Amino acid sequence: MMLQRFFSVRCGLVSLVLSAFLQAGFTVVDNRATLDFPNAIDFHLEATSQAEIVSARLEIRTDALACGESATQIVPDDFTPGQSVTVDWRWELRRTGALPPGTLVWWRWILQDAGGEQYETPEEQLIIEDDTHQWQQVESDKIVLRWYNGTEDFARLLLDAGQATVDSLEESLDFTVDEPIQVYVYATPTDMQSATLFAPGWSGGLAFTNHGTLLMAVGPSEETWGQRVIAHELNHIVVGRYTFSCMMSIPNWFGEGFAMYSEGEPEAYYTNILNEAIEADRLLSVRELGQIFSNDPDVALLSYAQSQSLVTFLIEKYGEDKIPLLLDRFKEGYSEDRALMEVYEMDRNGLEVAWREWVGAAPMQDIVLQSATTPTPYPTFAPIVEPPQAVSEVRPTQQYLATLDPGIESKPPTSSTDTSMWNGAILLVGSVVMICIAGVAILGTVVVVGLIFLRRQQKDVDMTG
Repeated sequence: MMLQRFFSVRCGLVSLVLSAFLQAGFTVVDNRATLDFPNAIDFHLEATSQAEIVSARLEIRTDALACGESATQIVPDDFTPGQSVTVDWRWELRRTGALPPGTLVWWRWILQDAGGEQYETPEEQLIIEDDTHQWQQVESDKIVLRWYNGTEDFARLLLDAGQATVDSLEESLDFTVDEPIQVYVYATPTDMQSATLFAPGWSGGLAFTNHGTLLMAVGPSEETWGQRVIAHELNHIVVGRYTFSCMMSIPNWFGEGFAMYSEGEPEAYYTNILNEAIEADRLLSVRELGQIFSNDPDVALLSYAQSQSLVTFLIEKYGEDKIPLLLDRFKEGYSEDRALMEVYEMDRNGLEVAWREWVGAAPMQDIVLQSATTPTPYPTFAPIVEPPQAVSEVRPTQQYLATLDPGIESKPPTSSTDTSMWNGAILLVGSVVMICIAGVAILGTVVVVGLIFLRRQQKDVDMTG
């Protein structure tokens, strides 16, 4: 036994020495990553080898939750083999989705020479930072909050509201948040939106659930509204952590509705938007609300209002203790219909009928029946062409909501049929106008040519006379 252990140790040492000898032919001259926040990260490598370097791959990963392998390998297009190589690759975040501030990015290069020997550079680390502001920081048990405008009292008010939300969710879900949640408080929506990519112009809060990070646009004079925003976005993150799995799929109406329920009493804007849609019989169906919310702000606001009402209905009618049961079913990959059936003994059609009766809305016509599908897990392998997209949840700004008169100006969504009719009418009118303009131009040309001809004829008559 001792002899076997001796040879095992000796073989291990020989393996380490041989590995170091094989990699000794590679020399890394420069290896760096440069952040162009929030647009891109530039990776640069310069290396030499005694033998020709025939391939170079870049392997990167982040600290975000991920299914399966979290690392992604990229083969740069501009690589040229040689004993001395320079390789560059730009991670275009506009293609793959923004990485929020605070994200950790690790990378390493994998080189191979003509003899088949491979060398891996030591793993390096980069922190995504928004250095356009002078950040200050306060912390609680589960939250690290950074802000740059306003007093510490302002920041602690938001911090306390956020901690209360996390405590409440941990208790109701019987779940513990094991990593501090990162919160960045921007003073204006413009500042926040400039730190992200493709955020809607009306967004005032963004939750990157897989990163455990939220961004919010709240000024020092907006404490009350800020408490609602931090509760909303923290709900997304905590629920996202609780339900994370490779089979999880939470419908939008439940995710957004439960987040809004965490804020407290519904805001007047949403209450009146919902009431107007009920009166006009322009409610969206539960099936529609399960998809990604529209980029049209009016349709999005109605989606938020209905989602909050749906979740409120489930809690007030059947009790809050059923919410974790429903989340567990979503975590296990159940379809909406199957999850609702197991917890509430009704599918989406049944929920549609029961909820409309509860809010006093007219029954929905022609509900399309759809059988429940077997849960299918998400792929557990990582893409090999580019990093995974960041995921975010959006909350409208207070400034956008303030532009609405909750009793008058909040209008129900326009259907796709109505939109098509208007587009056709506009096209027809535009065509008629263009034809009229062309006709006037031709008529004008004829008149001018005619006048010139008559004047010349007149001159000929005068000369002969």
